[in-house]
Amino acid sequence: MKKKIYIADRPTSFRKGLAEFLEKRSFEVSLFSTGPELMEQLEGPEAPDLIFLNVLLPPRGGYELCREIKQAEYWKQIPIVLMGEVLVSQKLQLQARHKFLADQCMVTPTPTSEVDRILRELLEGKSVPTPSQPAKQKRASAAPAKGERRRVRVPIHRRSDDRGGPNRRRPARKRPKGGERAPEAAAPGGEEGAGCSEPVAGGGKPHVRAPHPPPGASSAAPGPAAGGGG
Repeated sequence: MKKKIYIADRPTSFRKGLAEFLEKRSFEVSLFSTGPELMEQLEGPEAPDLIFLNVLLPPRGGYELCREIKQAEYWKQIPIVLMGEVLVSQKLQLQARHKFLADQCMVTPTPTSEVDRILRELLEGKSVPTPSQPAKQKRASAAPAKGERRRVRVPIHRRSDDRGGPNRRRPARKRPKGGERAPEAAAPGGEEGAGCSEPVAGGGKPHVRAPHPPPGASSAAPGPAAGGGG
């Protein structure tokens, strides 16, 4: 059996579009243009499953009409959605719920996704989260429970030191004092493995690669001459 929905609103394009949308959802829709028309229909034997009520419905407006319906013993169980452009104000929405007893508020024009959410919540009893709720739930789930310690992973930056590892550097050899010559095994630049001589095809002077300065060293610092003094 189809569920009945009443739309009490002035004859507007929005009312027509809302009625067509509800009919496509297999609801039985009845339209009313004034408050007296709606009240007369409510006096009938069958009550609707839901009422969409515009706050500017003539002649008294939808606010007072909503409260009158919700305070009646036979109609108080009927869900009522107050709708209108003025309900964009959060203050007016709170007033519509607490003072005039509306079950839901709807700002017009309304996206179809919002209408579907209201239908599921009021007719099926399923509370559907709004787009802003998942973010709150995500933040709440990220918070540690009371008495629980949060584990924080700190990234470890590898550095060059004497404790081993792939970036280990050997300490530089001491420079000879006076006129002593450096050992032949020492590589140019004063640090083992810092530079190397490669043979040049054709028998010319060997090409010497400049040593890479250690991290943090100034590029302007003078280094040893490639070929020595002449």
